[in-house]
Formats: sequence, structure tokens, C-alpha cells
Amino acid sequence: MSTMIETGYIYAVTGKIYRDLAVRSARSLRTIHPEAEIDLYTDRPEEIENGDIFNQIHPLSESWFRPKMEAMIETRFERALYLDADTMVVADLSSVFDVLKRFDIAMTHDSNEAGSDALYFHRNEVPEAFVAPNSGVMGVRKSDRTQTFLKAWQKEVRESGADRDQPALRKLLFESDLRLYILSPMFNFMAFLDLETRAGSQGAPRLLHAPGLHEHSIKPSSVPLTMEELVGGRHATQVKALIAADRRLTPPDRLKTVIPPIEATMLRRLRRLARRLLKS
Repeated sequence: MSTMIETGYIYAVTGKIYRDLAVRSARSLRTIHPEAEIDLYTDRPEEIENGDIFNQIHPLSESWFRPKMEAMIETRFERALYLDADTMVVADLSSVFDVLKRFDIAMTHDSNEAGSDALYFHRNEVPEAFVAPNSGVMGVRKSDRTQTFLKAWQKEVRESGADRDQPALRKLLFESDLRLYILSPMFNFMAFLDLETRAGSQGAPRLLHAPGLHEHSIKPSSVPLTMEELVGGRHATQVKALIAADRRLTPPDRLKTVIPPIEATMLRRLRRLARRLLKS
């Protein structure tokens, strides 16, 4: 049995595509947190490449579409942060572990509040105001209570035959007495179009989450993830600018002002118009 470690990050994947994505995501995490403990749970550990990215690689007991529960149940970390494979870490995530000193679970809301996950139990069992959580980034403090919860979540997803895990998670969280903390969406940023109008005072994303990445960008594990691959060049420029303007991430002497892309486009047009008027 592994010795318990205070904090660490975990990935859980089945199949080659997700396994390669997990390596690429973990590489971005390692860039931001070079000393972090990072574990991978996979159905074929003997096939993993770039194993030096992970501190430990664990075989899953079985291959199914939601191995994240097993990983969080079996983790050797007292406070664990689970990350989906289709994520890229772009700034410091470590404060989530401080939250887990006081709370049992830490997650963001699902950005698709009116999507199928959010409305699955909408009619009778869960109030609309209890917005669905997104299980792609999930901090858990290991205890008997959270172990019982995770096992109940795993059981309900299996027995329901559902092709998603968030409706059951939402229902069980609503019914539980666990201490749940809702993180800023910056810790699981998915609404990329919001980057068009985001100002520096609103803060920078810490993690980018692109659920469609496994479909449109199948690259080998040796190829590092880039912001441009996840969000496109224009939005990548904005993410970098937001990080440079975030007082929590950038030293005061290096802070920069952010002009949202839409405003920048309008300013360019106004300048062009002013130049034409001056020439006329």
C-alpha cells in the first residue's frame, strides 16, 4: 500500500487517445508545478509513454468510461485534485489544496447551466438553483465520508446506465451533508468566448478545459499542449495578457493592462477612421 502524501494531482483515463491527452495535460501541469506529485490511473499502464511525467502510474481494476471515481477512491493523496485529460494548466492551482483543508469537495459550476446534465433531475429531485457541478476538475479531501460518497456516486452511475456522471453527482451532492466549495470558474475555464470581453480586473484562467479536444486534435503524447491549440490564437493572446494583468499571478513590477479583444478592435477602427478624417 502506498504511503499517504499530503497533496497531489490525479488523472484517470482509458484508451490510447485519452491516455496521450493525459500525458500532454500533465506536462502542462508539470511546467507550472514542477515539484508536484502527479499520478495516472489507466487501463494499460504498460503502454504509457513519457512515464517520467508522472510520479506513479496505477492500473485500473477495470476499463470503463468513468475511471475518475476509482482514482479518487484509491488515491494516495490526503487532498487530491482530479483533472480531466482534455485540460491545460496555465497558472497556479495550488490554492485549491488550501480550500480542501476546510471543505470536503471543491468544484466549479457547469458552464452549461441549461444543458442536459443540469436539467436531468430538474423536474422534481433537485432545485434549479442548485446548479450542476462540472466533474472535470474536482478537489477531494480523503475521509470516510468522502469515500462513502464517491462509492455511492460510482454505484449510481453504473446502475443508471447513463452515459454521463454529472447528473448523479449533482443529485448526490444535494442530498449529502458534505462541505462543498464552489471554485471560481477560472479554475476550470470553458467559456472561451467570454475571453472577448474579459478585463484584467476580472482575473485570469488557471486551467483551460476543452472537452472537444479528443475529437479534433489527436496528437502524440510527445507533443506539448499549447493555448493556441485549445482556444485559438486570438484567445490565447488574451489568456496570456490576463495572466500578465492578474495581481495574484504576476509580480507588481511586471503587471500589464489588458484591453479586451473587442475593445482593441474598436480602438483600431477608430484610429483608422481618425487617420482618414485627418487626411481628408
